[in-house]
Amino acid sequence: MTESLAEREGRVRTSRPAPQATRNGEPHFLWLRIFLATSVVFSHFAAISGHEREGHRLTSSTIAVQAFFVISGWIVAASCDRSQTLRGFWLRRFARLYPLYALVVVVQALLGVCFGSPSLSPAREIARYLAVNLFFANFLQPSLFGLFEHAPVQAINPSLWTLKIEAIFYAVVPLLVLCLRARGVRSLFALYVVSAGLFYLAAPHSAELGRNFPGQLRFFVAGMLCWQLSAAGIVWRRRALAPIAVIGLWLSHYFEHSYGWSGVHPFFVAAFVFGAAHCLAEPRWLPDVSYGIYILHAPLIQFGFWLGFLQFDDRGLLLALAATVTLAACSWYMLEQPMIQLAKRASERLERRSSRPVPAAALTDSPSA
Repeated sequence: MTESLAEREGRVRTSRPAPQATRNGEPHFLWLRIFLATSVVFSHFAAISGHEREGHRLTSSTIAVQAFFVISGWIVAASCDRSQTLRGFWLRRFARLYPLYALVVVVQALLGVCFGSPSLSPAREIARYLAVNLFFANFLQPSLFGLFEHAPVQAINPSLWTLKIEAIFYAVVPLLVLCLRARGVRSLFALYVVSAGLFYLAAPHSAELGRNFPGQLRFFVAGMLCWQLSAAGIVWRRRALAPIAVIGLWLSHYFEHSYGWSGVHPFFVAAFVFGAAHCLAEPRWLPDVSYGIYILHAPLIQFGFWLGFLQFDDRGLLLALAATVTLAACSWYMLEQPMIQLAKRASERLERRSSRPVPAAALTDSPSA
């Protein structure tokens, strides 16, 4: 009997190794993402205060952001590959990224109205601030009404610049997955080389261009390579992967500012992420506060210093961290988790309308930072 198209496609898709499956269990990212987000909090606490102190740093904020891009390449590409429809995939990504982002932008605008010095046409400035920031173009207007214009960090929320790169990744990942399906892993290496080449061309002329898309695509592609390596069915042992994670983190720091090593630097970051993801357990009791920590901490610290609630000392750092984690937990239970569940149910309905059978794995999406 002739196979139907749906049966053939279902057989082909299920013949692949299950994404992220290993003998030691699936890779887990929650502890790793919380560590990376907390590292950014420590770095921004020092930068916003205008002081540096050795005890106020976990790891480089630059490497933390790069590790987030690697994790996104791993999780988001795997999610896209499992999805039966692009609408369902983008709906889940939108629900994970945008509701809290939009809320933060609106609250920042309200705080600007309350504490800033309104211009002659405040409505126009507020409208422009909301328009550019809600569309991820916060670099066009990072502050409002002259807030923090004399501060060491003038942006209300210096973490937002990475979200536009994340949104671009979400837009292009279906094309990357399509290339992977058509040409295999060698297509990822080709994309990596192109991204690294564009970085080498842009960085000498503008550091800002170098740290944006498409130069940062090499970290996302490195994450996709991690996903393929994890899905290959190789037995990963924690005793071997823990040193890989430590060595990868050390090499990432050692070559962080080396222009010559920038072409392979993402592999050092990816080694750290790969090893840590397979070594760390997934806590079932812990809410996923990593995104909330990442996006909420900077305005809390900015206004905390500006209003005199925070001082640059250990107590101030702990207070800022406690307030951030508390708000992040509230955000998870009251906004992020409900929106993710709502998008999941909506995507399930979209998947059921698809002509192809829906694997159970396609309806399970791991949120990324």
